[in-house]
Amino acid sequence: MSFRKWCGKQKFLFLFLFLRIEHANSKISDKSILNDGLDTGTPISKDEKMWTVDPTLCRHTTTCQEFSKQNPYVSFFCEGYIMWGPYAWFMIFITFPLIVLATILNYAFVLKNEALWLNVLTALIGIFTLILLCFTAFRDPGFIPRRPLCEDAPPNGYKGELDGEIWKWCATCNIWRPPTSKHCKQCDACVRMFDHHCPWTGNCVGQRNYNSFYSFIILLIIYIIVVIAEVLVIFRQKNDDFKESIFLFLVVFCGIVLFIVSVLFITLTCNISRGLTTNEILLDRYRYESSNFCENLTKHFRYFPSQIIFKNQNEEPIDSDDQL
Repeated sequence: MSFRKWCGKQKFLFLFLFLRIEHANSKISDKSILNDGLDTGTPISKDEKMWTVDPTLCRHTTTCQEFSKQNPYVSFFCEGYIMWGPYAWFMIFITFPLIVLATILNYAFVLKNEALWLNVLTALIGIFTLILLCFTAFRDPGFIPRRPLCEDAPPNGYKGELDGEIWKWCATCNIWRPPTSKHCKQCDACVRMFDHHCPWTGNCVGQRNYNSFYSFIILLIIYIIVVIAEVLVIFRQKNDDFKESIFLFLVVFCGIVLFIVSVLFITLTCNISRGLTTNEILLDRYRYESSNFCENLTKHFRYFPSQIIFKNQNEEPIDSDDQL
């Protein structure tokens, strides 16, 4: 059989394979367009299913007991005033002891037999620093309670627009996530105005504890500077009795922490001046960027009520995002 005759018999097979490949490529292309349409919340055809953003799905309240049942990673104590997250142990056994250790060494070898006012001043700064750390670690950062599973729910990550703002559907919590919110993988919950999950505090930094976290960073910088200054000044007066190893440890340890925390402080301050969160900057989302520093500062530092209440409290569901 000649090559020409063989090709003539096989031409229908080649044509069939070519058409199958083109059909598969067109289906992939259509699927990508469909996904793009879902990501933007815009229809791609008259037959495409569209969902309307319902902001009331994220404004309800729930009890501490119910929230812990839905999310076993988070527990509440003392009538809901203390929250224990999945990584709270890191703050308890690492962050807190490091600050206490530096404080003990400072009092035992530097401030011993020094003026009373200096001891009291240093103690007050250290105590308030630890209090702000506990406020950040054991406070609800702005969790949005979950809702029961919806039968006709959008796909996870579906975006919809409401009043010019982008809302995203969370299939885990079954809610429409407000702008600047995010589902934290570590805490397994949606957090309002999510900034980042801080391992040193063992908690998310969000709408309800951003002010205490930022204040903690500022006070920690002040406390470290005070300790370093006391070590450098008083060490010369106690050069004979002071152990050099303790001096080197305090200076090196406090110096490293001061550098890291100062970089964090500058970053947070720049974020506040732009009206953005750390998460938005990491994802290159500048939709809500603003140059009004006072307005941005108010947005980050004003008080927001928690949507997680104790079982004996009688509170009505939140009706407006102005309260949150």
